[in-house]
Amino acid sequence: MLRVLNLNLAHRAPLVFALTVTIIALCAQPCLDDLGSTYLSIVKANQAGANTTSLTSQLNYVINSTLNRGKWPSPERLAEIREEAARLASIAHRLAFWNNLILALAFGSIVLLLALAYYSLIVKGAIWRIWLRMREKHLLRVRKERAHRSSMLLDDEVRAVLAAILVIILIFAATQYFTAGRVAEPFSELGLLGRNKKLADYPSNLTVGETAMVYIYVGNLMGRPMLYRIDAKLGNESSPVNPSPLSPFWTYYLVLEHNSSSIIPLNFSVNRTGVYRLIVELWAYNETVGDFQYNNWVHLWVNVSSP
Repeated sequence: MLRVLNLNLAHRAPLVFALTVTIIALCAQPCLDDLGSTYLSIVKANQAGANTTSLTSQLNYVINSTLNRGKWPSPERLAEIREEAARLASIAHRLAFWNNLILALAFGSIVLLLALAYYSLIVKGAIWRIWLRMREKHLLRVRKERAHRSSMLLDDEVRAVLAAILVIILIFAATQYFTAGRVAEPFSELGLLGRNKKLADYPSNLTVGETAMVYIYVGNLMGRPMLYRIDAKLGNESSPVNPSPLSPFWTYYLVLEHNSSSIIPLNFSVNRTGVYRLIVELWAYNETVGDFQYNNWVHLWVNVSSP
């Protein structure tokens, strides 16, 4: 049986996956539901307009000090985070109500003023009276015959065009406000980096028992906080992927705010010669199903030879 040694350098201590699997299997769905409800409380606070950076930091601290070390977080600590998230969401809802009320009043006032200005200047022809007053010292030439058409500014078609332009400008301004901050194409990023945290210097050739280092890059561009699970698996040339049915030898959880990223170190070694594929999968928590769903994968070929 292939034996894989893996270390989680983020905590400077070995992570024994068998122990993690045993602990998580014992609490299984109730523990996942507790973590999921805490994460969702942060999402709701974020969607209400609250700044949830401190909440994600708190949840990440709890996850890193417990779950990523093979222990389950304290339900009381998770409950504290949920209470704080609910408090911030309540404050954000109240602020949003008053901000929207003020915005609606301001927008309505602008529309009314523009309508009055349009009616007075264009429809009633006040613009001509203003123009004549400004040019009262200039000589005026009186037509001997009446003009065949009215002034362009008083023409019905011109007035209709000007009104349409004003309506389009108002609709555009309102649309820009209500769609601000929305992500057109949300997605999550996953990548493997070499020992210098770049897309180079990968440990492609190893000897038996030699420890290799890679970094896993995860980025969130989903438009809201995301709860991720990262699985590292070791297969060979015939191992299926996307996703792989192999059991992970290393699992890592983290929460990321929108437009943020994280780089997680991973050490591993193999004690048998051959060509292996390091498979790293990204799973995102789905509140609809109450579980993690597969998102993306990357891999690295490693040739292991005798010392």
